[in-house]
Amino acid sequence: MKFKIIIILILALLGSITFGYKVDDFLMNTIYTVSGIMFSIGIGLIVTFNFQGVKNKSYILSIRSNLNKVRNNYISFFVLSTISFILENYLSKIESKINSENIGLQIFKIGENIKFSMNFSMFLFLLILFSIAYFIINFLELQKLNNDIFDKTSE
Repeated sequence: MKFKIIIILILALLGSITFGYKVDDFLMNTIYTVSGIMFSIGIGLIVTFNFQGVKNKSYILSIRSNLNKVRNNYISFFVLSTISFILENYLSKIESKINSENIGLQIFKIGENIKFSMNFSMFLFLLILFSIAYFIINFLELQKLNNDIFDKTSE
């Protein structure tokens, strides 16, 4: 889990340096809403996971352990999305007060014309996008596991 978050942070940081526009409030609200919907679907699937027909106790314990890990990751990524959403709201107001011309914090400068800036808006937006990707991938894996269990028990 920690490794995934570090990878996400590095990719989001690179993306925030690369893209030069600020994410507007409408887009940020929309992407956060999508994140909330995907989180709800995933948690709903985990909570209602059906073990009917599974008789092997060790298999049930193994699945429950994996479901608990996925649940905890879902919650962690949703918390990350929520913190990102709240931070973006406050940081965009602070950034506009500090300097209305720049969209981010200047990281370093090469000569007079080349500047590399940290775009916090894009950084936090990308964190939420990565969370959504995580939700979707795990949602599909949970569906596959549920189908596999059904197929095995109905043989």
